[in-house]
Amino acid sequence: MNICLPTRDQNGLQSQLHDTFEDAPFLALLDAETLEVEFLPRQAPGQGSGLGQHPVDVVFCHGMSQPTLTSLTSLGIPVFVTAADNLEETLQAILEGQVRRLDRAWTCSGHGLGGECCGNR
Repeated sequence: MNICLPTRDQNGLQSQLHDTFEDAPFLALLDAETLEVEFLPRQAPGQGSGLGQHPVDVVFCHGMSQPTLTSLTSLGIPVFVTAADNLEETLQAILEGQVRRLDRAWTCSGHGLGGECCGNR
C-alpha cells in the first residue's frame, strides 16, 4: 500500500506531519510493506494535491481543504485523519485503528480567507 502524508521535513519515519495537506513543504510517499519513504518537494504549497503521476492508495493527514478532499476522492483515493506527530506514529495509529475517514464537515474552507477554519481537528 502506498501512503501519502504531508510533512514538515524529510527525516524518514521520524518526519513530522504538517498541520495542513496543502501547505506542507513535502509530501512523503510511504510504502507500507517496505517502509521506504520518498519525499516530493512541493513547488507551490497550497496548489492542488502535488502528487502528479505518483501512485497513491490512501492519504493520512491532520487536515485539508474541501476542494482537495473532493479532488482526491474523485480519483478514488480515500483520506483519513490522524493525530499522530510523525510517519512512524501514523503507522502505529493505523495498526491500532486510531484513524478516521475525513468527512467533508471536518475540512477547512479557508485559513484567513473568510472561511471557517478546520482548527486542525
